[in-house]
Amino acid sequence: MKVTASEIEGSQVVLDMEIEPERVEKAMEKAYRRIASRVNVPGFRRGKAPRVMVERLVGREALMNEALEIAIPEAYEEAVRETAIEPVNAPKLDVISAEPLSVKATVAVRPKVELGDYSSIRQTLEVPEVTEEQVDNALENLRQSKAVWTPVDREARSGDLLTIDIRGRVEDRNFIDSKGINLVVATDRQIIAPGVAEQLIGMKKDESKAFDATLPEEFSEKELAGKEAAFEATLSEVKEKRLPILDDEFAKSIGEHAAMDELRATVRKELEQQTKAQARENLEESVLAAVVDQAQAEPPQTWVEEQAEGLRKNTENRLGREGLTYEQFLRFSNRTDETLKDELFTTARRQLKRTLVLDAVAKAEDIAVSDDELNLAVEEALATRKVRTDAAERERLGANLLPILRERKTLERLIEIASGEGEKKTEAEQEEVVPAAVESQTEEKA
Repeated sequence: MKVTASEIEGSQVVLDMEIEPERVEKAMEKAYRRIASRVNVPGFRRGKAPRVMVERLVGREALMNEALEIAIPEAYEEAVRETAIEPVNAPKLDVISAEPLSVKATVAVRPKVELGDYSSIRQTLEVPEVTEEQVDNALENLRQSKAVWTPVDREARSGDLLTIDIRGRVEDRNFIDSKGINLVVATDRQIIAPGVAEQLIGMKKDESKAFDATLPEEFSEKELAGKEAAFEATLSEVKEKRLPILDDEFAKSIGEHAAMDELRATVRKELEQQTKAQARENLEESVLAAVVDQAQAEPPQTWVEEQAEGLRKNTENRLGREGLTYEQFLRFSNRTDETLKDELFTTARRQLKRTLVLDAVAKAEDIAVSDDELNLAVEEALATRKVRTDAAERERLGANLLPILRERKTLERLIEIASGEGEKKTEAEQEEVVPAAVESQTEEKA
């Protein structure tokens, strides 16, 4: 097979492949066998009909199309190995000619990364002291988490949980028609449009009310933004939040605490641990941001678009688990599909640049994950599973863990450098670093 590779703008490569007739013929034979196993040819058992009979039944074009689906991906994989490019997503394939078979593959590749002088970055871990006010706030949050929403027979007030049917209309179009939704109303919290929450406050159970409100300029449906809307709301239930008293009885209900003093001491200790962990995370993010800012790395447009689409699907899945549709999320968050796509694109680009820079640092610092480290991480991840896993599953899990472990070791190295510990570690010293915080990421990837 003849292959030529040409770099084009945007970190893309064009592979021109001329596929030899022998490879095409082998693909035609595979295609015939595939099709023969799927179709019924009169007078023959399925899969036993001669090629000429199968071709006569389905047509040569169908056979050729099936053959191309076999030959082209195989040729592309070979071309990637031969040219040693690093694709980051699936290629765009175009058949230039059928005889001889000539195919053009356009694919985004891993861009070149130019690191700055990251060894000059200096930052240190600073853990702030936990204050009495923070302990008080944590206890109040704990108290709020134990609150009970209780039905009340009175008008709705700010902070109440309302169960309502609400319909919104602009001219002859209903843009919202929801029944039995639960909303916490507050004067400082906008619901759908400015003034809606205030209209709901003061209503009583089984009361209906009609009112007008102007939709915000950033409303999710652009054609309705800034327009006057007519609302109809029916309140079916009012609940108020009732909070427990912070006393010894409350402390006894939270774990094994005999009194509030013990609970307060536990809360302080947990806050100190959280503060230290957050300080470490902040340091990692700050150092990494400084390294990324120094670096020159531009992820290819198509790679960013694919990453952004993945983020959007993850958002939809999360919303589905929470009982919300994508459209409801846009409406209640006052976003449009376009503004959310822009946000996700920016996030995806930042994530990919971060990945590229960390990979470049890992190469520059000769950071690798040993077999022992990988095996240990796999065992730790599997320890929480109740079902047995076979060798194939372990291999897949290891493949998912490998980049996480390497990234963790790279971050550890950057923190060491920023703290002024300077010199590169030997391979033996690197293997002593046991990556932390892997398990939660593993579950997501696996």
